[in-house]
Amino acid sequence: MKDSVKAYIDHLRLPGVAFMSIKQFNTKYKTNIAENRSLEQAIDKARKEMGPNDFLVHNFAFAPVKVELKEEKEPSLDEMLAEEVEDEYEEVCDDCKKKHGEKDCKKLALEEKSKSITNEKDLKHLVGFHSGGEVHLMKGKARYISQLKAYADGDSTAEIRMLDGSKMSVSELRPNVDSLKELFSAFPSGPHLVVCD
Repeated sequence: MKDSVKAYIDHLRLPGVAFMSIKQFNTKYKTNIAENRSLEQAIDKARKEMGPNDFLVHNFAFAPVKVELKEEKEPSLDEMLAEEVEDEYEEVCDDCKKKHGEKDCKKLALEEKSKSITNEKDLKHLVGFHSGGEVHLMKGKARYISQLKAYADGDSTAEIRMLDGSKMSVSELRPNVDSLKELFSAFPSGPHLVVCD
């Protein structure tokens, strides 16, 4: 049994592997691992912290977690009101007005678009331009980064080639100059997100 739990954990440690519950793992790989919600939560949390393209190096407990049963009590009026006020003031995304936790729409859109890229070097050099709710991707080749620098220096004729092969004038994307400067200082360790005006 311990070996099959280890197989589950080892499977989810790999970069680019989507999270699955123990129940889903059992179904897919014909195993019989006892469900362990705390283990699943620990792995899911680690994946979110490390990102989709890193190997998980965390130590995860195999042993089932003891659950203490607590007597449920009716919440007081003060507790219910405090909860309502907290729900009302939860942070929402400025772009879509939905709750995303710490990530905003721009980062989520970049992650979604870059899922198909499996080459680690390509992913590291990937540049996403967020404009009007859309993300346009570009490989961060030196000649395109030079064109972006030229645009930041005032060259309105600078052109780049997008990931889909189409040529585009940088001025069409209208990248924010401060966002471009952040890209230049962090390049190549990406993927990068450039906010467009």
